[in-house]
Amino acid sequence: MTDETAPTLYAWAGGTEAFERLTEAFYRSVVKDELIGPLFAHMDPDHPRHVAMWLSEVFGGPDRYTNERGGYPNMLATTWARRSPSRSAAGG
Repeated sequence: MTDETAPTLYAWAGGTEAFERLTEAFYRSVVKDELIGPLFAHMDPDHPRHVAMWLSEVFGGPDRYTNERGGYPNMLATTWARRSPSRSAAGG
């Protein structure tokens, strides 16, 4: 065994820029998809960047998603609020 630390998956994948390219390409394709595209038709333009921040953190990168976006608990709360039947019934 060596004293060198193995790189994180974040570093191995190419860092922030690589995750941003990945999510931009993914969502560019998704919105064009006949079946699931409509689910993303009104997606926030920053969504791919936010997903890149989250993936970066999950794979060992900086904790920007937690610090800037409130982390996984906030993701669940905001996603749930957008999809909550009570919110839809109230016109939200």
